[in-house]
Amino acid sequence: MKDLIIFGTNAFSKQLKQIIEKDSDRRIKAFCLTTDYIKTDTFCGIPIIDFDHLETCFKKDTFEILVSVGYGNMNNNREYIFK
Repeated sequence: MKDLIIFGTNAFSKQLKQIIEKDSDRRIKAFCLTTDYIKTDTFCGIPIIDFDHLETCFKKDTFEILVSVGYGNMNNNREYIFK
């Protein structure tokens, strides 16, 4: 089973972390953000990684990304992050 990286550090990201840790055997290895949004090294005690450097920190086939974005402009933000 692949490890998880959560894209985002908002209230919804925190809820996802709690749900995954409680109801799943998946491991959250990191949170990630684009460079402009990184203000600290950790979120909820887990490292924050620059999205552009994920593949240098983790092997591509060993993790999956769960996108956690807020409700404002949600579909456009998800599309941008996906691309």
